[in-house]
Amino acid sequence: MSKFQLMRFLFALIFWGALSVSPLLAQESSSTVPPAAAESGKDVVHALNNAFAKVFEIVAPSVVIIEVSKKNDGNEGFNFDDLFFQGQPDDNSPRRGPRNSQPIQSEGSGFIVRSDGYIFTNFHVVEGSEHVDVKLKDGREFPAKVVGTDEKTDIAVIKIDAKDLPVVQMGDSDAVRVGQFAFAIGAPFKLVFPITSRPMRR
Repeated sequence: MSKFQLMRFLFALIFWGALSVSPLLAQESSSTVPPAAAESGKDVVHALNNAFAKVFEIVAPSVVIIEVSKKNDGNEGFNFDDLFFQGQPDDNSPRRGPRNSQPIQSEGSGFIVRSDGYIFTNFHVVEGSEHVDVKLKDGREFPAKVVGTDEKTDIAVIKIDAKDLPVVQMGDSDAVRVGQFAFAIGAPFKLVFPITSRPMRR
């Protein structure tokens, strides 16, 4: 048998071997997940999706968007002329533009803890604020005042003049276990009430 004939024989042998093995592999793959288990998995995913949606429906009305206006001391913001005309801050050269003195606008989130208008938020959200506004999920807006802060724990309490507000239901942090899902609802980057989730970890 020539070398060429031998190669043809080996190729044919490999080819027919592959054809005979492929149905066996396909059969094994199709039988990896029993139909009953696959259907049960779909039910679990469906129930989990419904649970996530229910959490949002219950909690979201108690979440608020907080808009804050802060005084600009002149060190915030960007002055284009500073790139080309260097000098001391008190340099009165006509080639230097005026420093930005517009109020600084920022946003944060919080949640209602009492139906008469008390709201928890972060200290860094309202730090140095001159004016605070609160937007509710139902579209209403209220001016707010800061009634208490704790910089060390980054917690602040603000108050709006409203009644019968939906209050968030507090959980028990001691009962939380690693692996359970935690949800975050807020207003990052001016997105309105998005929800994210992730498992709890140490």
